[in-house]
Amino acid sequence: HRLAVETGLQIVRPDLPLELIARRGPIGRTVLSFPSTVVHTLPLALAGTEVRVAVCDIDPAWLTASASPRAGGFLNGVTHSARDVHRLSAVAGA
Repeated sequence: HRLAVETGLQIVRPDLPLELIARRGPIGRTVLSFPSTVVHTLPLALAGTEVRVAVCDIDPAWLTASASPRAGGFLNGVTHSARDVHRLSAVAGA
């Protein structure tokens, strides 16, 4: 809730896969996602529309101390192997 208030973004957790929801009708101009399979499948589902998919890099500082040493590399790989997405770099928190 705090993220939505501070950024003005609408946070959506749909009951159906986002790819199906997105094809139903207007969803916005940009869909922002953190690294997940959505950054690979959503651009395919939205082909032919004007909606762009943006993926936010994960700052290594966001990972907890108990996270696997490979976690950061895995998330980075998910982000950088996605096609047809706009990449957003993580910024340090205030």
